[in-house]
Amino acid sequence: MLISGGTVRSLKFTKAGNHLLAGNDYGEIFVLDISRGIPIDIIQSYSTKAIWSIDVSWDDQLVALGSEEGTIELYNLQKILSSSTSSGGVGGGGKVPLTGSVVVH
Repeated sequence: MLISGGTVRSLKFTKAGNHLLAGNDYGEIFVLDISRGIPIDIIQSYSTKAIWSIDVSWDDQLVALGSEEGTIELYNLQKILSSSTSSGGVGGGGKVPLTGSVVVH
C-alpha cells in the first residue's frame, strides 16, 4: 500500500476496521481500503497545511480533521465511501463535506 504526497502525519482506522485514513503535509487525506490494499479516495481538505489529527465517530458516519492551520473539518464518511465505491476507485477528489460543516479557526 503506497501513498504519495508528503509525509504521513496522522492515521486512523475506521471502527469497522476495513478502512484506514492517512493525513499528509498538504492537507490531503487518503482513504485506504484495507482488504484490497489500495487508496480508494483522496480528500483535499480546506487546509493546505499538515493534517495533525483524524478521528472517526463511533458509528463510522463522520470524520473530523485537525490541521496545522488550526482548523477543524467534519466530513460525511459514508458519502465518501459510497461515492468511491460507485466510481470504482479514486474518484474526483472525494470532497464531500457534511452539510453545515464546521471549520474553526
